[in-house]
Amino acid sequence: MRRPLFLAPAYWKLGFSPKRFFKELFATAGFLWFFIELLSFFAPHLTSSLRSYWWAFFLIGLGVALIRAKPLLEASYMLKGRDIIFEITVGDIWALEGEVVVTATTTFDTDGGIISKDSLQGQFTQRFFSSPDHLAYDINKKLTSIQGREIDRGDKTYTEYPVGTVVHVNTKDRSAYLLGLTHLNEYGNATASIEDLRVGLPRLWAFISERGNLSNLLIPIIGGGRARIPVSRNLLIKEIIISAIAAASSARFCEKLTVVVSPKDFTSLRVDLREIADFIRLNCQFTQYRFDGAERAGTGLDSRPI
Repeated sequence: MRRPLFLAPAYWKLGFSPKRFFKELFATAGFLWFFIELLSFFAPHLTSSLRSYWWAFFLIGLGVALIRAKPLLEASYMLKGRDIIFEITVGDIWALEGEVVVTATTTFDTDGGIISKDSLQGQFTQRFFSSPDHLAYDINKKLTSIQGREIDRGDKTYTEYPVGTVVHVNTKDRSAYLLGLTHLNEYGNATASIEDLRVGLPRLWAFISERGNLSNLLIPIIGGGRARIPVSRNLLIKEIIISAIAAASSARFCEKLTVVVSPKDFTSLRVDLREIADFIRLNCQFTQYRFDGAERAGTGLDSRPI
């Protein structure tokens, strides 16, 4: 059984700030003192009795400061000029409502010997399909119209599709977008680069805007797990946000985009939610759009044709 997040050291180390706590404490104390001084002007006979309850005011101030300075587990902001909400949250992606983005290999492997049961694709298969073959059948039906190239892995020939190929899979209980991103090497390990991410994300947003449902979209920290992209999770989240905001300049592809941070990533101190929340807030508030007909696909942090 997973312990509550507030018992994890990361909850306090990343989220609780003594500076913010004392700032809130003094602000609350100042407000209460102002209230007493104001009351003493209109009812001076009550002032001395109220001041005898200083301990109560102290406890009120302490409680308010603790509540206002508590660690952050989620934050959401509306993108200025666009009716899309961007959100960051810690939790189980399968416990949230919305369509899920699931990373896959560029050959869309489903073999249980290759795809780990602990990966998001493995969890998706176990939860919503009777077997990996069942998922493979649904994927292959969607890939018939897409051109791929044959590759030989020694024991078998596979069809590899371009990075950013998307397959929309629907089940009775869940809808998911499988994004072909990682390349499987001869040892069965999946790898991707930051450039693969910068190519794949714009194609994902374009696919959803053209063929997907206008609904809530849940996306994990793509590239942070078995994709082995050698950058921090904070940077990966920023890549996702910048790419999505760039794509939103020309198309509205969802009602809300939620970047879901797994409890494991949070408690292992891999994600600073306050830094990410500030990043989302500033980009949602100050992003400027061009309407000159230029290409506006989402791109990475190094170039932002918005």
